[in-house]
Amino acid sequence: MSAPLRNTFLYATLLCFVAFTSCREEGTVTSTVTGEVPTPSIITATITTVNAQRGQEAFKDVAFTGMPSAAEINPDGTITIPTSNLDPNGTAVTVTKPGFWPEHRVLMPSAGGELRETFVMEPKVSAGKIDPAAGGSIDLGENFSVTLAPNTIVTTADGAAYDGEVEVYVNHDAPEDADEMLNSASNFLARNADGSTSALESYGMMDIALEAPDGTPLALAASTPAEVRMPINPDTETGAPTKVPFWTLDPNGFWLQDGFATLAPGCYVVYITRSATCNIDVPHPVTRICGRFVDPAGLPLTHSPFLVSLSGGMSCAAARVDCDGFFCVDVAAEVPLFFNVTDPCTEETYLFAVEPVDSNTSRDIGEITVDLTSPVFMATVRDCSGSALPDIAQTEIWVGGNGGNGGEYFAPSNEGSTVINVVDCSGDDMLLQAFTNDYKAASRVIRRTAEEEMPTEFILCGDLQADEYFTMTIGGVDIPVTEVAPIYWPDNGEFDWLVRAAGVYEGEEYSLFLQFSDPSAPGEAASAAIYRLLPGQEYGNGKVYVNPEQDLEIKGTTFAADEMLFEGNFGVRMNLQNDVAQTVELADIDVQVAFRLAL
Repeated sequence: MSAPLRNTFLYATLLCFVAFTSCREEGTVTSTVTGEVPTPSIITATITTVNAQRGQEAFKDVAFTGMPSAAEINPDGTITIPTSNLDPNGTAVTVTKPGFWPEHRVLMPSAGGELRETFVMEPKVSAGKIDPAAGGSIDLGENFSVTLAPNTIVTTADGAAYDGEVEVYVNHDAPEDADEMLNSASNFLARNADGSTSALESYGMMDIALEAPDGTPLALAASTPAEVRMPINPDTETGAPTKVPFWTLDPNGFWLQDGFATLAPGCYVVYITRSATCNIDVPHPVTRICGRFVDPAGLPLTHSPFLVSLSGGMSCAAARVDCDGFFCVDVAAEVPLFFNVTDPCTEETYLFAVEPVDSNTSRDIGEITVDLTSPVFMATVRDCSGSALPDIAQTEIWVGGNGGNGGEYFAPSNEGSTVINVVDCSGDDMLLQAFTNDYKAASRVIRRTAEEEMPTEFILCGDLQADEYFTMTIGGVDIPVTEVAPIYWPDNGEFDWLVRAAGVYEGEEYSLFLQFSDPSAPGEAASAAIYRLLPGQEYGNGKVYVNPEQDLEIKGTTFAADEMLFEGNFGVRMNLQNDVAQTVELADIDVQVAFRLAL
């Protein structure tokens, strides 16, 4: 899609926080010995100016390091990553933004397809300040604190002496909180002193930062470390070991041991001297498990997150299945495991047991059948004649429109089909539509219940149909309109629909983009612009008719809801602008439009 067009008409897309699903089912187990499980390789690339959202604050200028350059930002803010661009043994990715904690993830592809990831950025908020000369504690909650002893020795990160206050920042991932573990660095392996690797069973993670009030990173002398008490709940404490290795995340993508954590009432006690991402974990031999999540009809669950935990213990990995339901994950070997997934609608947790797997092997556990509350169904995309589209990569399928129903977005495969797996707990009917991302062809909007089992077929057409018409005159000259594509787009600012109507006149393409809200409510606000382009020109590189008064009103409207037929007309005075020179070439041009559209 043309960036200038996006910037002109589209409002910032918002990040969708994906929810969770799964169930217990016996699968066929096969085992293949592969030798020692390979370690992740690190690749370097950067993507910037990404929009995301947490609460009401939009994120911009988020940096992805380790992300392949071919990764795409979807309309809903998630990131789609072709697995062919990832190392089969895992690619370490870090997401950073000033003022927020970094997010770390190992992306491990299965045999093919795409991964679709959501990174939830946590604000980096000061917990308080401590005078290192006097010492003191910051109480962060029950059994949760940071303490500096009197006469703590502090330097800047480069070793220069420092005698000011120490500002402390802490972000705790409770080991009992599935949501926190799913958005954590729990799927990184540990590298041991002998160079071997281990899977880690987590008793809690945290990000901690020690800074001067101006943001300068600080370090503490090894002789005067900070004491940190990390809370655990009573059930966890009952079976917790009294002494556990303490780990910090290395920039090369491994946990490295950095001392020990000691069990105390309601918490583990650790000592730190610098800012780090930290983990209290029991190491285990490592193995790799692959498989697939499907629903009772055999359709794959797409992009669903899951946790892997030890039977009677804590989690040792978190991952997400790909577009076809496949996954591979490095986990603890030689112990019974459970795959844990929470239904986003019922909050019910489903478990799938896996018998102990030998270390340094790869086991395919087959299909795990999951009976979800949310709907899963097949969709196919064809052109007006019923044939496959010539460029399926340009096609998008939206559920509820971008911004509606969490902005669900799906991309058909090369065969023109895809699995629609929607997190929707409302029980309401879903509105679905497919369209090409150049807006030249769109299907009718389809209403579908969650209980329907038949596939959904989208016929993408950009041609005027028998029950449609669209006329447009500019300065008294008729512009023949041959392409019309209405697109359902709720929450696009004040509008619900975007219509492209286009035709060629004297070798130039005229593309009208009309936006309006509820077609059943006459007098609603509307907006229009008409691009006038030479062959090969992109939007923003030619000329455009604009309405400087922004006073467009669609009149004479009728709407037949049963057939979704919308009829109306408008007249408006427009100026012809040169987008490149940023000049007005003609002013006060009469534009008349009349239409009947099948939405």
